[in-house]
Amino acid sequence: MRGLTELNRVGWNREVQVKSEVSQLARSILAARDRLIGIRRDLENQVRSMLKEGGLRFARHCSQFRAHVLGLMADDHPLRSVIAALLTIHASIERERTALDQQMRQLAQADTTTRRLMTVPGVGVISAVAFRHTIDDPARFKMDHPLARFSA
Repeated sequence: MRGLTELNRVGWNREVQVKSEVSQLARSILAARDRLIGIRRDLENQVRSMLKEGGLRFARHCSQFRAHVLGLMADDHPLRSVIAALLTIHASIERERTALDQQMRQLAQADTTTRRLMTVPGVGVISAVAFRHTIDDPARFKMDHPLARFSA
């Protein structure tokens, strides 16, 4: 406790800004979406590995992953039931990621700053929402730079 008091006395600590509820929600959606994408990638790599061990290979990037995997395997393939279970989970993850993407689009449409960011070439919904809600309130940043008077 004394150490914390001393840090406070000498000014080594800074006030922590609490983000708005909307920004906290957006950051949570982004984190959950990122995790779902990671899980999906892990499942796809696991399925590829299992198929490779069984002598079946296909391209690294495949737009219709589940359909392509099932098309490679015969109905009597020994791994079909195992891989089918993983593909069921894969489909569920994709549904949930799509739902989170829809929430992101709704957040973007409800915010004028995010919509303005999306007018920049190459900036889509995810990048705009992530940037907007990481910054949250720009007023909390000091504007003492000489060029700051030219912005906004």
